[in-house]
Amino acid sequence: MKQQPRKNVSKGKRRKENKNKSEKLVKIALIAAVVVFAFVIYKIFDILVLSNEKYDLSGETYYQYFYGIMEEYSGKMDVVQRNDDIQLVLENGKVIYLDSTPIYYKNVLGKMLFAKPMELVIPDVGNYKLSKFTNIYEENNTMQVKKFNSSKSKTINNGFIFDGNDLYFFLDDTVITIGDTEYELPPLSYVIVNYRTNVEIYNYDKNEYTIIQDENALKNDIIAVNKAKNYSVNLSLDSMKTDKSNQLLITSIDNLNEYDY
Repeated sequence: MKQQPRKNVSKGKRRKENKNKSEKLVKIALIAAVVVFAFVIYKIFDILVLSNEKYDLSGETYYQYFYGIMEEYSGKMDVVQRNDDIQLVLENGKVIYLDSTPIYYKNVLGKMLFAKPMELVIPDVGNYKLSKFTNIYEENNTMQVKKFNSSKSKTINNGFIFDGNDLYFFLDDTVITIGDTEYELPPLSYVIVNYRTNVEIYNYDKNEYTIIQDENALKNDIIAVNKAKNYSVNLSLDSMKTDKSNQLLITSIDNLNEYDY
């Protein structure tokens, strides 16, 4: 029997396979180019934009309290925001990550700074967002709010400031009730309520930090009362009561309209 000649199909198949491989390589190269381009654009944005979100705090001395321990900063320093992190960069290279904890001016009476966006609550009026790096200070017996490095300020006649989590900062004389004990706080003081665990209180006028850990006292809700303005705040449940209404406080600060100041 004569052997049938082979059909030459292998060359065509190889050509097709080589073509498919070439197309895949081109696609991979294009994807890699897009990734590299996106990375380069991000780095340019990081250098030109994020690096410009820089605030020079040099020339002043500041202090904060962290669970009763005072940290003091002076000399050359910058506040830089990188994504969601806000960093305090000191002259010696030390980096401190800032949160909503108030930053006080040591040598300027009645002035402080918030590094993080905060919620301004004005009872029976509304809830508003304060921008990051906002100053609060007392002038001529009134409380003023202004953006850092801005010359424009606005008087706040009523309200308090909330970080959306557990810190309350008071603009008026306020009485805090914990169990059977009352704590009278002046303006620019604050309270941190760690639910059923402890309560941290900073009295600005006395420069006094108190931590309450009494289990029996903490069984009850922590209440702040502003007698002059006729409202109270349940610091344990993040709610407020006035003569006109009861309301839960807003915890998503980014969803608030920005305060006009």
